Amino acid sequence: EHTAFGLSTEIIQKAHEIFNPYLQSPNMTVAGAKVSMATVHCPPEGDLSDFPAEADKLAETLRSTFANEHVLVTTNTQAVDVTTPEAGKWAGAQLIHDWLLRTPGSQATHYICFGDNTSDYEMARFFGQQNHTVEFVFTGEKIGNLEHDAQVTYTQPTKPFNDGTYEYLSNYLAS
Repeated sequence: EHTAFGLSTEIIQKAHEIFNPYLQSPNMTVAGAKVSMATVHCPPEGDLSDFPAEADKLAETLRSTFANEHVLVTTNTQAVDVTTPEAGKWAGAQLIHDWLLRTPGSQATHYICFGDNTSDYEMARFFGQQNHTVEFVFTGEKIGNLEHDAQVTYTQPTKPFNDGTYEYLSNYLAS
């Protein structure tokens, strides 16, 4: 049985069974254990130029296998995810937003969302749709195709990942 944000144990196990043959590629590895999704991603030593073709094949197999299940299979420049349609980074942003609205004295109007993949942009997009000022700080190495929203300011530090987050926050706090 799945929750609104989590997959059933059976779906996760089946996804991992489908992942296994694809893991022979140096461009694919399984992300750590999660209850909200099953993910294969391109490891740092993988070749991001080869990953999309392999990811498309895997996604096609997953979509075919789960055609009659309540799951969503998505791909981006670095990963293939199996989730419930209700789950996503936007859902986490919505939970935070709703919590802040219920918190006495909270008057947050400016949000900063960090992410190393295009799927992380969903968080910023959600806050923008709520008419808040929002900045998306992309800390990945390669953004891929991203449809920018007018409500979202896009920033990319000179360094990727944790170093980029540190760089941005250091500059933000110094200003």
